[in-house]
Amino acid sequence: MRRAFRYCPDVVAIIALLALILPLGSAAQSPDTPAARRDAALKYLAAVPSDAVVDEMIDAVAKQMPAARRDEFVRLMKKVTQLDKIKALTLEGMVKHFTVAEIDALTSFYSSAAGKAIMKKFGVYMGEILPGIQAEVLRALQAVRAEMQI
Repeated sequence: MRRAFRYCPDVVAIIALLALILPLGSAAQSPDTPAARRDAALKYLAAVPSDAVVDEMIDAVAKQMPAARRDEFVRLMKKVTQLDKIKALTLEGMVKHFTVAEIDALTSFYSSAAGKAIMKKFGVYMGEILPGIQAEVLRALQAVRAEMQI
């Protein structure tokens, strides 16, 4: 014998409530549009002080300069480095290559205690490894040019 569907106001109310609430969960996440990416990237730049990273990199590179000229080097580098340009490049690159969710994840990480600790070390780290990376890339380029006879 077939059972007839019984109308139950509680079940109908729950279904109606779920129909209203479930779309809000997906609406809470920003759509992945260039404008939303830009907004997320601006929040990232506010959370991650690129000025401090650049300063730390300059200080680390300065250690390779003669001791008598380090202060002058640091002063001139900080004077001529265009932080606005670096921020603009960062913003453009993030919007181009990352989704809103990825930018938000970066912002969350770098806002965390571990992320802040890493950022304090990042400029020095980059300053130390960048000269070696540049030297290796230059060496490889010269080897390829020699091999290709160009």
